[in-house]
Amino acid sequence: MDWKIPTTIVILTAVVSLGFIPFFSPEFSDSIGGVFDNVENIFNKIFQKEQDLTGDITFSLSTENLDKLKIGTPTEMKVDIRDVYSFDIDEREITVKDDITFTNFTGLIVFENFLISGDISDISTESFEMEGGAKISAYDKNFTSLSVSNLKIGELTVTSGKINTKSPQKINANINDTLKLYGFQGNLTYKKDTIKLEGNCTKIESKGFTLGD
Repeated sequence: MDWKIPTTIVILTAVVSLGFIPFFSPEFSDSIGGVFDNVENIFNKIFQKEQDLTGDITFSLSTENLDKLKIGTPTEMKVDIRDVYSFDIDEREITVKDDITFTNFTGLIVFENFLISGDISDISTESFEMEGGAKISAYDKNFTSLSVSNLKIGELTVTSGKINTKSPQKINANINDTLKLYGFQGNLTYKKDTIKLEGNCTKIESKGFTLGD
């Protein structure tokens, strides 16, 4: 019997126990030895520290299971609308027909029972622009996508979804346990009830597994 096959099974079992379900390329069935080498290298790099895993981690993550997000540092929020969109500025209802940009937004986004609530410095669309600080709130989900750029989050917890890390360690995995991100900087996109984060963070932590400082 090829010794690589049972050893591969042991390694894969350990990987799954970390709270991740790895994805493999279509070539898996054609090259079990090649997959074995990749998984073994992952284990060596994570647990034997064969490379420096400190510093920023570049990744993307998608999830449908994030209740809300508090934003404390100014960001730029864009809403790509379908036809018309309604929101409140200082408790006055505004209806627009163009995509909207909220500059220097801070506040709260609630994804379940949708809500945007916070402060902005100005609002712009193709048809008008308003400068000066104001409070906004919106319950309308009549948009194709909502995006937030220059986003900074100290700590974020996710319990399901998919993650793809690009550096310093490459991992493609399902999230099926509590996953915590620390020191996130990047962008968020909300589309078709799916939240996607792309950027850098200082640490990713799950049960029995830590990547970064």
